[in-house]
Amino acid sequence: MSEYFEFQWDMRSKISDVRMGTKKYYNVCNEPTEWNQALFRIKELIGASMDYALKDKSCYHDNDFLLRFLFARKFDVDEAFRLIIRYFAYLQKNHAIFQRLSVFDESVQLALRDGFPGVLPERDRRGRKVLVFFTANWDPALYSLLTVYRAMLLSLEKLLEDKQNQANGFVAIVDWSNLTLQKSSHLNPKILKLMIEGLQ
Repeated sequence: MSEYFEFQWDMRSKISDVRMGTKKYYNVCNEPTEWNQALFRIKELIGASMDYALKDKSCYHDNDFLLRFLFARKFDVDEAFRLIIRYFAYLQKNHAIFQRLSVFDESVQLALRDGFPGVLPERDRRGRKVLVFFTANWDPALYSLLTVYRAMLLSLEKLLEDKQNQANGFVAIVDWSNLTLQKSSHLNPKILKLMIEGLQ
């Protein structure tokens, strides 16, 4: 972990000292002309798709939304298209997770205030945004693991507005130290599986 940063963390507070070992930013690698070509091709695939996950083709008109998937797959259009199908299939299968998903949800606000996730101001040496999770900050009596996941989804949605984040991606660091047995009993395997599936 030291290759990313050295830190001192004040529980339920904020990072008081962050020193990056290496500062190296990777620029968005594709030119707008390449974006347009890829967007045209992926829209063709969406328009022709008979997959049930894409029954609502409204995303067809949202270039910013489609670019997220193209960046995630390094502008491999076929792979980006498959990722879009998996994304919508996941939304349909787990509709309850996304219902009334809002930063105004009080339990989500509690999770965000406790640093779920914490977002470092600096990027790692590959230009990725760094998310940190300190399990010692989690109070299962106040909010569930599912709420932590919902808070993370909202944070990622906001961070993905930045093209740099779309191009370079994210890295997550979880600190399991000081995780008590009582807290570990709230790590629902079903929710953990949902989180892993949703973040792939």
